[in-house]
Amino acid sequence: MSKIIKFRAWDLNLKRMLQDVQTGTAVIYATDGGISISTDCALMQFTGFYDRNGVEIFEGDILNTKTTFENNMADRRFQKRTEIIVGYKDGCFIDINTDCILINKIKSIETNNIDFEIMGNIYQNPELLK
Repeated sequence: MSKIIKFRAWDLNLKRMLQDVQTGTAVIYATDGGISISTDCALMQFTGFYDRNGVEIFEGDILNTKTTFENNMADRRFQKRTEIIVGYKDGCFIDINTDCILINKIKSIETNNIDFEIMGNIYQNPELLK
């Protein structure tokens, strides 16, 4: 199994997300009129994980998780909400809030019946950061 390596970028000047970018000394991306190049972007790499809706998780994404401690999903007394902000450090994707390696969070999410989805990202939704 090979890992998919792909990037997206936040254009700091245009204030918009660029999908499926190629990198080097500048970010190259497709536009309606052809190809554009930008050197003022924040680059984000795909983690290889998907949220519960099948959406790719990138660095900078803010995930909302809900832990259920009882089999009865309707019983909200035993639910706890947490937030994961995806980052990259020392060659690993991490939760910036806890400095925990993301794969460890994902494994614990799968074994503890935690549901998670992307709420937004740190560039387009800064209001989600507390």
